[in-house]
This record gives sequence, structure tokens and C-alpha cells, in this order.
Amino acid sequence: MGDAADAILNGDDCQECGEYMGGGEGFPRSCAGCNPDGGQAVLCEGKQRGRPLKRSARRADAVTQFDRAVRLAEDNGFRLRKCSDAHYQLVHIEKDWLLNIYPGNGRLYNDPHRKPPYFGLEPGFSLIDVVRRAIALEVKDRHAHRYRT
Repeated sequence: MGDAADAILNGDDCQECGEYMGGGEGFPRSCAGCNPDGGQAVLCEGKQRGRPLKRSARRADAVTQFDRAVRLAEDNGFRLRKCSDAHYQLVHIEKDWLLNIYPGNGRLYNDPHRKPPYFGLEPGFSLIDVVRRAIALEVKDRHAHRYRT
């Protein structure tokens, strides 16, 4: 990955605006301007305790993260839409791939005609995790494409 993506993934730069924060803790963070909770990553109660979330809690977590995930997706060339409380879709506008997301049961399904890249997320992912992973894969793809030509 590129230096910018690594800085975001390590927590040195804000994951939403890219502002340098320094002192990364090994996971993506938001600055105080983007996150009114003092710049710390917002984790749901189950994740803070290190336990996997139950299906209903994962669905509720997705609902609370939806607006933030939409903004993050749109700022990076993706479209995230809510089909139901249990089903979301992430579309790469430029490459026209589609990923069906079911946070409740922790599954991702490819559209057979519009296949996205392999996401490789750990079980218990959140909606925001999917969007961040899509952005990281896109940054990685752009970086690799730059050196192929």
C-alpha cells in the first residue's frame, strides 16, 4: 500500500479528512474535527470488550454507522445504499462493481455480474470496516497501477 493508506490504517492520519495526528496506535482513527468524541475510534460496546457482537447488535451498529459510512464512501468514489435494516450495497462508481453487505449475519455477497475484489475481512466486521477496506483496496490498486505503467 501507499504511504497515505498506511498512515490512515496505522492511525497517524485521520481516516476521514487525512489530517496528520501522529502517534498512531495501529488502527484507523478520526481527528477531533471529524469525530466529536475526542478523536478516538468509535467502537460499539461489544467491540470495546473484545467480544463478538450478536446479530441484533451488529444490525443496530450498522444503522448507527450508516450516515458516517455514506459520507466516507461518497468522498472516495463509492456509493453505499441501505436496502433494508439487514441489507446494504456498496457500489464502486467508476469500476461498476457491487457488493451486498449483511452486517447482521456477517456476510458479504458478490453480484455475479459486477464482481468486486476480494475483501478478506475478519468475522464480526462492521459497515464502516467494509467501506474502509474498499478504500484501502482502491488505494492499493491505484498504487499498483501507477507502477505497472
